[in-house]
Amino acid sequence: MPAKLYSEDLILKCAHCGKNLFENIGMSIVVLVQDMQNNKISDIYTCCKGNCDDILQKHRVTGSGSDGWKELSEFTNPFLFLKHVMAIMNNMHDGIEISQTAFESYKEIVLATAQYVMRDLTTGEKESVRIDSMLPF
Repeated sequence: MPAKLYSEDLILKCAHCGKNLFENIGMSIVVLVQDMQNNKISDIYTCCKGNCDDILQKHRVTGSGSDGWKELSEFTNPFLFLKHVMAIMNNMHDGIEISQTAFESYKEIVLATAQYVMRDLTTGEKESVRIDSMLPF
């Protein structure tokens, strides 16, 4: 069950068929497309394994692009969640460019999967969040 981090549970949809991927997480993947010529992450998306992945690969992996994927369920494992977040941060620090579209997609993936990694907030923590929201940093 997802932690109640947001007013509504966030879902991730298949980029092809629109299905809620948390309904069958074992058949769901996160795909990262890298332009090997420009050393740039050009796309990140979520989709169903199999047919949806095959169709999307034909349309989203073009030219000097190369794709790799991870099971969506890995992003709900606390250690692997942190590992994947750190990997993207390290890539960005090392100068690997990430397109705006890929970056926005990755943020959605992190926000949606975080609710399966984290726990519900205590009353005191909720109050700290309220106070923090009034501060500029």
